Order: sequence, then structure tokens, then C-alpha cells
Amino acid sequence: MPVMRKAEILVAAEQLFQHYGFAKTTVADIAREAGVGVGTVYLEFPSKESIASALSRQCRQGVLQSMQLIASSSGNFSERLLQLLEARLRGLHDSVDKGMHGHDLVFANCDAAQEVNRNFSMAETELVSAFLSKGNRAGAFAVADVPTTARLLLQTYDAVFPPERKLDDEAREELATLHALVLGGVLTRR
Repeated sequence: MPVMRKAEILVAAEQLFQHYGFAKTTVADIAREAGVGVGTVYLEFPSKESIASALSRQCRQGVLQSMQLIASSSGNFSERLLQLLEARLRGLHDSVDKGMHGHDLVFANCDAAQEVNRNFSMAETELVSAFLSKGNRAGAFAVADVPTTARLLLQTYDAVFPPERKLDDEAREELATLHALVLGGVLTRR
């Protein structure tokens, strides 16, 4: 029963954070929405911040799993790199797109959620680094500084397509241009 109760609390918190935001949602609100007492919430989570952290971790783990699935599949390295980056964008955008305050589900303004985001950033950089290294070994890529390239790739996609940006037709055209720039650069080939 405790696992079920924990899940119900997270579902209630997710709905409230989406609708009202992290700052305006109280533990009492979460308890009421979950149909449990405030003490029960505190038995499962030591604070509202730990609930935000759990929700952020849930989202980030889903995104990372999607990226890992693509990285471990077979096929063209260039295509998989773009699929990997797009899966990341889609996962973060889909999470933020949930409700008026969807951004709070992933990026709640509390230390615990920020720690989750730092850990995720390191994990996804390691995943992209490993993928680029594998591509180097296969002769598909010629990346000199793999860790820096992985970090800069992720930061570039974050800068151009932050999670709160709508992925409309214009954004998709820009995404295709960014993909072409990443894969082909701007220099002519001789």
C-alpha cells in the first residue's frame, strides 16, 4: 500500500503543480487532492521540495531512457544522433507542455529539483559522450574533444529550443537547420 500511496501523492502533486505552480501549492493542497492526511504526505516525503524532486526525477528518467534506447539501437550514427537530440527535446517539451505551470514539474524552483537537473545534465552528457565516442570508433564521426562537444551540443539545443518554446512549424524548420549545421557545419568540403 505505501508504494500506491506514494504514487497517488505524486499524481496529486503533479496536477497541482501543473495548474497552480510549485510556489502556490502547499502540502495541505497535495494531501487534500490525494485524499490523504497531511501527516501521510510527510510519512512518504519529508518536504514539498522532495515531492518536486521526485516529479522532476520521474520526468528526467523518462527522457534519459528514451535517449538511451536510441543510443543503443543500430543504424546510421548521424541519424541516431539527431533522433537522440529530438527525443530529449520532445520529452522535456512534453513535460513542460502539461498545464499552465508545466515548467514547475521539471524545473521547480527549489534546491532538490535543481540537484536532480544537475545530475540529469551530467548523465545525458555522459550518454552523448559515449555515443560520440562509439561513432568516432566506427568512423562515423571525427570529434576531437568528445566531452566538450557533447556538453556544447546539449547546451546549444537548450538555448535554441528551451522547454517552454512551442515546437510549431517555424521551430521545426529551425530545428532542421540546426541539425544540418550540427552534422554538416558551414565549411565547404574539398
